[in-house]
Amino acid sequence: MKNILITPEGIKTNLKNVKPLEAICEYIWNGFDAGASQIKVYLHTNELGLINMVSVIDNGTGIVYHELPYKFQPFNESKKAGQSSRSNHSLPHGRKGIGRLTFFSFAQMARWDTVYEKDGKKYQYYIDMNKDSLNEYDDNGGKEPVETSASVGTKVTFTQLITLSKDEIIDEIKNEFFWFIELNEKSNPPAMLGRME
Repeated sequence: MKNILITPEGIKTNLKNVKPLEAICEYIWNGFDAGASQIKVYLHTNELGLINMVSVIDNGTGIVYHELPYKFQPFNESKKAGQSSRSNHSLPHGRKGIGRLTFFSFAQMARWDTVYEKDGKKYQYYIDMNKDSLNEYDDNGGKEPVETSASVGTKVTFTQLITLSKDEIIDEIKNEFFWFIELNEKSNPPAMLGRME
């Protein structure tokens, strides 16, 4: 386990105003900030029809393993603020370095499965976090990423959710991203959101 440089209580205090639906949108923004041209949101339901898992999948650049200390440990900072080269018409949205932690407002667990490219090869690994210990994360069990032929991108999965309405989630995503998708409709490749199931 690696430590984030703030206590869980400090993180929650800093993010106390983040609402669950806003938090879900943060993870979609993170995908666009990573240069994704396509993002899919899956709303998984149990036998009672309640949403018990949310997945956000993007085809962005992935999270480079050796950059984790700069992306997950410093709180309220982000390398995105200095980025200017975009594949879509958007300034980086997650400029405060807090989006990755906002899951605590709607889920107990978050897991990132990511694939990135380095020196012409692709590598995959995972990151796990629990809302009860937001100042820690499991970086692939401490093991180096493995080489893969999978496509570059990141899948973030949230489990043990608070009660969320499918219609509310879809409406929030539409309201948050309608302008962005319209703005990028003619870009190449087009920015788009995939299906929400």
